[in-house]
Amino acid sequence: MNKYDMRFIEFINKREIDKKLIDNFGKYKVYQVNGEHFRGISQSANEFTDFAIHKLFPNIIPKNEIWIDDSIKRPNDLLITITQALTRQRLEDNGDSKSYEKALAVDKKMREILDGLPFRPERVDKPGPPEVYTKKYGVIDDGTDKITVWLVNAEVVRDEFKSDYVEGGHGYVYKWIPNNEIWIEDKMHAHEIPLVLVHEFVERELMKYSKMSYNKAHTIASKVDFYYYEKGLSKKEVLSLNKEKAFALARKFGSDAKLASNPP
Repeated sequence: MNKYDMRFIEFINKREIDKKLIDNFGKYKVYQVNGEHFRGISQSANEFTDFAIHKLFPNIIPKNEIWIDDSIKRPNDLLITITQALTRQRLEDNGDSKSYEKALAVDKKMREILDGLPFRPERVDKPGPPEVYTKKYGVIDDGTDKITVWLVNAEVVRDEFKSDYVEGGHGYVYKWIPNNEIWIEDKMHAHEIPLVLVHEFVERELMKYSKMSYNKAHTIASKVDFYYYEKGLSKKEVLSLNKEKAFALARKFGSDAKLASNPP
């Protein structure tokens, strides 16, 4: 057990994780937890999004527990997320190597039935439908692009575009998000919105200007946003970022050759 797991167990013992039982489903207990506390405890825990099972965090989550992020609030979204998590957990218990894909298919089908919205991931660099947008958060001028940051109804995004969309995204990962927009889930904790945004912005800049792969850009951006979990980051600070600042942060946490020089 590493030091971060020990720190997290201390969190749980002090009840700072705010872990609340939703219900029992056979041998499985489903809890809703404070995702902000979860993500802030370690670099690996920072990858927690909508739900987590034992396989994803074996030193933290007991075998028969499922944890749901407390940002999942809308009734249909919560029901669908619980169903997806239970499906994946049961498939994992049976040794199914396709547990992720099969659980995601169940999620997609439930969204079609319960929410009745058309699934249309084929949209490319076009504004989303009006029901996606909740509130304009601000604009980041990176020196080349002016990038509008929107708080979005993530349930609608999951219904219409990608059923495992969580937290945030941009057009260089998701083709159905306009290239000059960043979307952030509107139910994120207010403190976490700048943290998700710095991740998405750094990742976007690396993918656009250095043509870096998503996996490499995501790894670097995850280190950047975890750095700010401990340091703190305000809305004003994150909206004042630009291309050069993004690359400076990336160089701080990444050693990729594409970071050696200033961005174009």
